[in-house]
This record gives sequence, C-alpha cells and structure tokens, in this order.
Amino acid sequence: SRFGANNRWGTFPSASLGWVISEEDFFGDDSSINSLKLRSSYGITGNDAIGDYRYSATLVGDFQYPLGNTNGAGFTENGGSNPDLKWEEISMLNIGLDVGFYNNKFTASLEYFKNTSDDLLVNLPTALSSGSHAGNITANVGSVETKGFEAIIGYNDSEGDFTWSANMNIGSSSNKVLTLGVDEIPGNAMKDGRGNITNIQEGESINHFWGFISDGIYQNQAEVDAVFTADPGQTTIQPGDIRYKDINGDGDINSDDRAVLEDPLPDFTYGLNLSANYKNFDAALFITGVQGAEVYNTNKYDLEGGAGRAFNGSTVLLDSWTPGNLTTSVPRFNGAPSNHNISDRYIEDGSYTRLKNISLGYTVPNNILNGYLTKLRVYASAQNLITITDYTGLDPELTSGVDYGRYPQPKSFLFGVQVSF
Repeated sequence: SRFGANNRWGTFPSASLGWVISEEDFFGDDSSINSLKLRSSYGITGNDAIGDYRYSATLVGDFQYPLGNTNGAGFTENGGSNPDLKWEEISMLNIGLDVGFYNNKFTASLEYFKNTSDDLLVNLPTALSSGSHAGNITANVGSVETKGFEAIIGYNDSEGDFTWSANMNIGSSSNKVLTLGVDEIPGNAMKDGRGNITNIQEGESINHFWGFISDGIYQNQAEVDAVFTADPGQTTIQPGDIRYKDINGDGDINSDDRAVLEDPLPDFTYGLNLSANYKNFDAALFITGVQGAEVYNTNKYDLEGGAGRAFNGSTVLLDSWTPGNLTTSVPRFNGAPSNHNISDRYIEDGSYTRLKNISLGYTVPNNILNGYLTKLRVYASAQNLITITDYTGLDPELTSGVDYGRYPQPKSFLFGVQVSF
C-alpha cells in the first residue's frame, strides 16, 4: 500500500561490535577507571512515512467540459503515478565510548554519529505542462548527510542518609543535502500566501531560511536611486523603506536576489538533571536549553505589517521611520509592500535556558503508617517555572525553525498525594 509495483521489498542489514577494554589483562586492577568500553555499529533502516497509495494517480472532480450546448461534469488526473516509488534508506554509523571512574561514581558516555539518507521521500509539484491538475507526485529524490555528537556526564555520591546525583548531556548535529535531483523544494508557506520561508537546495542544510538580506533603511532619495539603477524612475520604493542587498548586482531588487539566510538547527542542545534524597525527603530538578537556534518569527511579521493587514499592530509601529525619526530600524508606516518581504528582518536568536521541572516530596515512614498503607507520599512540583531567553516570540521551545504563534507552554504548579495499599 506504500510503494510502487517495481519496489515492494526492502532489505535492511545491521551489525554492531563492542570491546570492553577494562576487562583485558593489560588494563590492571589498580586503575581508577573501573569500566571502559569502545563500541561501534552500522546499519541501514527504511523509512516509509508517507500516505498509502501515493504511487498511484488519483482523480479530482468538479470540472466542467463543453458537450454541445451543455456542460458535462468531468474528472482529471491529480498529480501522477510513480510505480518506482520505494523505501527511503538511512545508513547509520555510530561510534561510542563508555567510561566509569571510581566504582562508577563518575560516568561518561561519548558518541559520534553519521547518518546518510538516500532516496528521500518527497512530494514534488507536477508541472502544469504535464496536462494533469496541479497536484503533487511522491518520488525518491536525493540524499542528505546528518552528523554530530552527544555526550553524557554523570556523578553519583552518598554520605550517610544523603544521596545525590547529577547528569549533564550536550549534543550537536548538522545536516547537508548531498544531492537533490531538482533545483529546490520550497516549504513553510506564509499564512498570507506571500511566499515560502524555507528551502531545500543542494549543498545546504534542510529547510534553511531563504529570502532577502536587509541592509538598513533608505534615508533619502539618493540612496534609493543608487540601488535601482536599472529602473531610476520607479516610485514604489521611497525613503523610509527597507533596503535589501542587490545580490546579483543588476540594479534591481527581485526574486533573483534571494539568498540563504540562516540554518534553524541549534549549535548545540543541553540538559542538566539533579536529584537528591535525604531520609524520607526527595528532590529533583531538570534544566534544558538550546544555544544558537535561529527562529523565523512570523508573529513579528504579522504584527508589524501596518494598516491593511488582518492583524492587530505591535507597539513597535509607534517607532516607524519618519523624516524626523531617522535612527529607527522600523520602516515607514504603510510603506512599500517589499518592506514585508521574507527576509532576515524576522529571524531571531531562539536560544533559551528553561527550568523545566522542579519537585519536592516526602514519604511517610512505614512505622507511622502502621500497616494500613504500604506507601504514602506527598509532593509539590512546578513546570516551566523560569525561562531565560532574548526571543521576542511566545515560546522558543515550541518552534521548529518557523514560529507560527502556537500556544505557549504555561507555568504549572502541582500538589499531589501518592497512596499505595
């Protein structure tokens, strides 16, 4: 039901190998390193995350065809068929090192991974010249390489009735389109249909931001004329409008001047997990965050559009450019439509650190329960208590590169009782 008649089957082998170095005779018994393991694995997995019967052409109705003096209802092909549609294959290489010190009081795990996805399952638009309705055809197109590292460091200790542990993780990954088979695959369309925010191109990361590069605001007519040398008589762009870079140097600003803006993938992600127990008390704290993540803030795009837009206006518009307010970064109110082109103006640093969870509990001793209950624990916890970020949108954690204004995660306070009989 997923793949074409020419590719019903897929074969996905894998293998792994580990070497516990700490158990070798040459390692010795007096080493502070009590466990040391080197491991590696390689395998191929398949991805079939598409809808059923995508290999087959479907029909779409509501077409009127002239038959004599009347119109007859008709159907036409929607997209096209692809009997060669097959599994997307992901080749995965993983190399890891696990270490334990001082009877595993200190532990560490380091991993490097490199994944290559071939025959990517992609929906491609069909050309109108094909004679079919403007639909999509699912095809296997290109390959992508993803690589990165992950590290986990832990510490566990105890002193009498007090025990505690700390675990920290950090990771980073990047991807690159090796081959694509088509010029580009735009994605993440704006709600007003102005265009696509992201793009997939050969040699770049998947779904990188694609648009115009802003270069300040035109302060006078001479600056406008210096850019639009191919059309010196134009009047649409005026002082107070956004100046974009003329990438190809043709004396005009159009779609040919779009460029790769940013990669939404973060430089690295991290987390810190702390837990402690003292007699019948227990406490836990979890912090998570990302660094260097770029976010396209469509809320900012919507709220700074001025009159004629179907959204309320931001107070930022009060600082719009005027002949008496030249130092602002906000263009003139209701200026040129190009002021709201998809550009780096709406890209922000989405880095954040968040206290994701904190909890405190107390378990009543068994001698107090006197056999009536096997366990009684009371606790209090809070989620999303503190967030440190410079991002101006609603919630940096909810974004996956493009922020469409999803409802933010609220702060939550919980009080509860756990009872076992």
